[in-house]
Amino acid sequence: MIRSALWPALVFAIVTQDLDKRKEWPVVLRSAHYEIRSTCDAAKTKQLLDHMELVFGTYTKLFAMAQVPNEKLIIVLFKSEEEYESHPESPKGSAAYYNRKQLVGYYHEVRMYNYFAHEGMHQFTDIALKDIDKAPMWFIEGMAECIGSSEVRKGRLFMCAKNGVIAQENLPDIQAMIGAKQHVKLNRFLNMSPEAFMGRQGMYAQAWSFCHFLLAYPDHEDPKAQIPNGKYWTVLSNFIRLMARKGANAGDAIKASFQLKGKPLDIDELEKEWMDYVMKMENDGTKKAKEEAEAEKE
Repeated sequence: MIRSALWPALVFAIVTQDLDKRKEWPVVLRSAHYEIRSTCDAAKTKQLLDHMELVFGTYTKLFAMAQVPNEKLIIVLFKSEEEYESHPESPKGSAAYYNRKQLVGYYHEVRMYNYFAHEGMHQFTDIALKDIDKAPMWFIEGMAECIGSSEVRKGRLFMCAKNGVIAQENLPDIQAMIGAKQHVKLNRFLNMSPEAFMGRQGMYAQAWSFCHFLLAYPDHEDPKAQIPNGKYWTVLSNFIRLMARKGANAGDAIKASFQLKGKPLDIDELEKEWMDYVMKMENDGTKKAKEEAEAEKE
């Protein structure tokens, strides 16, 4: 996964042109909404295809889509990390990326599903909800992280799994940031420019934790709901509705949606609630971090 949905147009053009030139793929599979071009074997390719159909359904529910794109979304799946990294346009240090036309990544028996789900949200909104791209980065990347941090249970995808791969990566980081008072204050965070967001370390972890909080609070996950229906879910759902409108203004959408029962939320109080929520959260990632910290002391 590459930690950015914003890349220079020149990079998009080069990547798209190069991958488009390749006409022969060992495996090409199609489903209702996707076409996967793969160097993996058919069985492994089908695993990702089936998963992305589950994810697609979650995208449509999250964004309350009455109609979905007619065109098939294109995925390129390399058989290994080595093959992916040998491709000249693969961003250094990434596991998957979206180049404004294709979703590209490599096979991994565990992490692949989470990273493709994250980057796939950028692909979905780029095609189905272009105006949502104007939303602040905390929403664009935070919601993608929440979808990426999902689990499949009995054939259904559940967002905001507290023990999801991405949650395990992010929780120790944001807890350390809050503990050291290195997080960004919410009144600034909500309006950070893309440049400021991408230029500061730890923003993905903060964005994930804040969106997870808005979705699931006061619980740390909802094992019964595919999309958690926490105390602040209406804040996010109203923000999505407003930002999906043509010509939407992010500042106006935040002001109109960050309220409960018609009363504006106190952002400072919301920040305290979010910080307390995050610091009390625990998953396998935080357990491992604590174990490693204890081992270093010995």
